[in-house]
Amino acid sequence: MKELGAMLKAAREAKGLSLADLQMATKIRARQLEAMEAGDFHKLPGEVYIRGFLINYAQHVGLDEDQVLAKYYALKKQAAPEEADDAAAETGTEDAPSFRSTARRKNLVWTAPGQKKANLLVMASVGVVLVVGVAVGQYFARKPAPVPATDHRPVAVGEANAAAGTAAEAVVEPGGERGRTGQAAGGERNGEVPAAAAPAAVLPADEGRLVVEASEVVWLGLYQLPSRTIIFEGTLQPGERREWQLTTDVSLRIGNAGGLRVVYEGQDLGKLGSSGQVISKVLTVD
Repeated sequence: MKELGAMLKAAREAKGLSLADLQMATKIRARQLEAMEAGDFHKLPGEVYIRGFLINYAQHVGLDEDQVLAKYYALKKQAAPEEADDAAAETGTEDAPSFRSTARRKNLVWTAPGQKKANLLVMASVGVVLVVGVAVGQYFARKPAPVPATDHRPVAVGEANAAAGTAAEAVVEPGGERGRTGQAAGGERNGEVPAAAAPAAVLPADEGRLVVEASEVVWLGLYQLPSRTIIFEGTLQPGERREWQLTTDVSLRIGNAGGLRVVYEGQDLGKLGSSGQVISKVLTVD
């Protein structure tokens, strides 16, 4: 919950709003706003109020209320097992003797004489199956592998990488001679080349590469398009640097555009706005 609180606070500060300003705009008490920004949602009245507070807060600081609510419920779900573990640890010392005695009682299982005989038969059957399986495996392991038949048809090796838009095709003729090698950028090239020397398709070094570096406290959201699946949401501190290798178009949302430098596919886009400005930008992957 601390992460969600920090995100809310960063968005408010990016808007240049004080707690007093936000209290007047949202009609939420200042101490409740402070509890939200500190991640202390247990200090708020209840789930209905928390949901309303988050929607109201998000609308006034320029955040997507649906994403804020989704993040709150995801963090709450993560915190539930930890709270259960803490409660069990507090009572574990007192309940330990009762638990151990209960476990011993559960392990005392009476087995009828007929059941013992049936268990022995099952174990013997399993042993026979294992022995037969090992013998068959050794037989086939010693048996020489069949020599593959010679196929006189050309064999295609390699194929275009769909994501990078490049293509490489090699045709091997009987006797080891090379046919033609197709290339996406340079057309066709004829000549004999050893089969092992066929180059693999390689993505350009900077294709789809996104790098951001914060010079101020910045809230950043990165979402996959068109599904708007969350790739990253969080607050970056001054000097913090993040990097992603993108394979689809994305939406970039910055809470303090003047505090974030953006480099995409090797091109320095610089700062996409001024300090305190909230912007959204779509980055496309060819």
